[in-house]
Amino acid sequence: MVIALQISSQVQFIQAPFNGYDLQIPCLLGNRAVLIDAGMDSSVEAWILPFLQKAGITAVSEVIVTHAHMDHFGGLGRLKSHFPGLSISVGGADRAWVESPLLHWEQMYEVYTGEWNPHDNYRESLLKQCGTPTLVTRSLQWGDQIEIGCGMDLSVLELPAHSPGHIALYMQGGCMLFAGDVLQGRGTAAKGRLCTFPLYVDPVDYRASLHTVEDLDPTWVCTSHFGTLDRAAFSVKIKQCRDFDDELSERVWAVVRKAGEPLSLRMVADRLHATWYREYADEFQIVATIHGYLKWLMGLRYVTSEEIAGRMHWAAR
Repeated sequence: MVIALQISSQVQFIQAPFNGYDLQIPCLLGNRAVLIDAGMDSSVEAWILPFLQKAGITAVSEVIVTHAHMDHFGGLGRLKSHFPGLSISVGGADRAWVESPLLHWEQMYEVYTGEWNPHDNYRESLLKQCGTPTLVTRSLQWGDQIEIGCGMDLSVLELPAHSPGHIALYMQGGCMLFAGDVLQGRGTAAKGRLCTFPLYVDPVDYRASLHTVEDLDPTWVCTSHFGTLDRAAFSVKIKQCRDFDDELSERVWAVVRKAGEPLSLRMVADRLHATWYREYADEFQIVATIHGYLKWLMGLRYVTSEEIAGRMHWAAR
């Protein structure tokens, strides 16, 4: 269960669990009320509105979306219907996905057709939880300032890897980082189901993002799925991220090097899953992340790629 530490009366956390996963949505109460992320479509009626009502918050002026995945932007349409003047801000590279859930599906999931095949209702259920298409008010980039007042103003950091336009928000006045999903650790645990594999599509971007947040040395790191971390817990999580990255890079290379034949992405993922990662669900995340490592190894000239029977295959040089 997520531990939502009470840091300040002006920083509240909405607990919005879904499908066995923990999810916390920060609510900042300065001169205006601002949410960081919107949960899924179903999160609004189930968790967000009841929280706001209980807290006596009658207006939300802005939602800042850390990244364009369904559990972070899917509630925007419903929130906009309740708060018509709502402003929506998101990292520029994720804007198109927020405004078009169908494009999000096509560019994030369909690109792996043949390497990952979702169950029959996966597409339908995901698009449902992405909510209605909603126009973004503002595209954010590195260094942008978001004024909230009461010592709670935020600076925008661009931290891609988990999504192309993933951002984090740094509240210098409270030495607090709202990190979204930039810290992937060893994946995300869920009650009653297998763990979800860490998702980052470019290991180089991931390492750079980890370096950026570590250099900030925040007192508090507010994550979406791992709760709120103090300095000690943050240090442990950063090490976990780096250890997993080192481990996976070695294992992907080992599978390709020892194969003796070209392997498709699906074949590499299957061998890794069967040998080392049985505790993880065999879902989209494992395919997408391993694809990032294969491209990285190709950039280092350790592997080559060629198309065989309409599918890309990878082999050691």
